[in-house]
Amino acid sequence: MVKFIVERLMTKLGLMQSMTILAVTVMMIVGVLLIHHQTDDYFMPLPVYLSSIKIAIPPIALFILSYVSAFISGTPISDVPKAILGFIRNVLMQSTLMMALVIAVGLTASCVGVAILLKSTPPAYDNLVELLLGGSSDELSLA
Repeated sequence: MVKFIVERLMTKLGLMQSMTILAVTVMMIVGVLLIHHQTDDYFMPLPVYLSSIKIAIPPIALFILSYVSAFISGTPISDVPKAILGFIRNVLMQSTLMMALVIAVGLTASCVGVAILLKSTPPAYDNLVELLLGGSSDELSLA
């Protein structure tokens, strides 16, 4: 087992494939955290948010992208997932240049996303502070 891991995964191609999968995974996690940060669901606990239907935006985007790729390429709708997976398996994951590009873009996007998460105030929090502190002193009421 250890010999298999060393021989198959510790090659340049195997390491690049592992790093590519890791970079895409990190980018997806940061994307979900950004969606949580930028919406009114900021006060919802993260585990509850992750189990809700509200993070269905990325799958919907993939669904729309598959229709667009089918329209552009002329591939039947039922064959689009096979074609995309075939491209990833046969072209992307076999080219070190393409994997390096995916890793670079993924890590750059993740770093930008983390910077946004750390540096900016969530809009829901800004709205709450404005609601609490923006009350009129004449009416002694909030908002």
